[in-house]
Amino acid sequence: MPLPKDADDWVGGGPSALVMKDYLVPVEGAGDPFFPPTYAGTGSDGSSYCIDTLSDGTRVCLIDSVGSQANRMEPVFMKPPYDRLVPQITITAGSQKSNLCEVGHRAGDALMRHSDIYPRISRAFDAIKSQNDSRELARVAPTSLVFGVWDSRRSQVKAPRIVSSVIRAYDIEELTRSAQYFPPVDYRQDDLLKDNPLENEKRSEFGFNEAPATGQPGGIIAKGGIRRDVVVNLVALRRLYGGDETAALRKYILGLSLVAATTASDLYLRQGCILSRDPEKPEPSWEAVHSDGRREAIDLAQTAVDEFAAAAAAEFGVGKGEDATFNVESARKEMAESKKGKPQKKK
Repeated sequence: MPLPKDADDWVGGGPSALVMKDYLVPVEGAGDPFFPPTYAGTGSDGSSYCIDTLSDGTRVCLIDSVGSQANRMEPVFMKPPYDRLVPQITITAGSQKSNLCEVGHRAGDALMRHSDIYPRISRAFDAIKSQNDSRELARVAPTSLVFGVWDSRRSQVKAPRIVSSVIRAYDIEELTRSAQYFPPVDYRQDDLLKDNPLENEKRSEFGFNEAPATGQPGGIIAKGGIRRDVVVNLVALRRLYGGDETAALRKYILGLSLVAATTASDLYLRQGCILSRDPEKPEPSWEAVHSDGRREAIDLAQTAVDEFAAAAAAEFGVGKGEDATFNVESARKEMAESKKGKPQKKK
């Protein structure tokens, strides 16, 4: 295979993981404010950032979670040239059409469970559960092995992530912001809303009165920098089994994992959060980390990764693509049966 001379070692033994650290800054510049994701919390508007305070007082903020990073990385397999590496599975639900590579819970999602491709997926999960054989899942939903999956509502099969990535900001200062809305006209003048039953103070909810917003999350400043950490879990990779195709299976999933891990990702994360590489820090580099702590620098050039992934896919055999349809009646039946099984509330 034309990739890393160590590829055979990676799938058969050797290091525990491949790791990479990439240092980032807001596009406005280091030290400028930018916006993390907000979560339901204790903020004045019911939302807040995910911030942890370490024992030394340093504050660390989550900028993009492992799950969110996976959802940004996986769609690379929907576009050339990487679309040839995985079966293109699409599901039509009414007027909407989704590719499996953009379905949140992957092969374990409700959309898949109630579509006419589910017999293939069900057999794949059953093969893992009964024989620890991941070949069928690799031929219908290989990215479920790359980014992880849990068939939580049926077989309970779990496949750990091979690739994980997360972005955090260090030694942060939290900002707040306030705003004031003024309507374009004074609706109280001329008594324009005299027949409206709402109390005057409640009209702001509909944009008819002034509306102040104070003390809301206003972004953060990362004094200790922003870092993206990427890990390719070779221990989890080596636990994949596929009978007499075990080596080919592992190389195939390794190839997909390396493509996902090395392909440049979109760093426009949300409004107010566009990141770029930090020109003041070293270029991102990969290391192979061994269980005894040894770290070895490795070269994962994109061209070599792409060639390896294509060769591994050809050796294992990419599964058949399929256009599936969501079964509304199946979904309704599942919900109805679940409702029947719940105890009735006392009136």
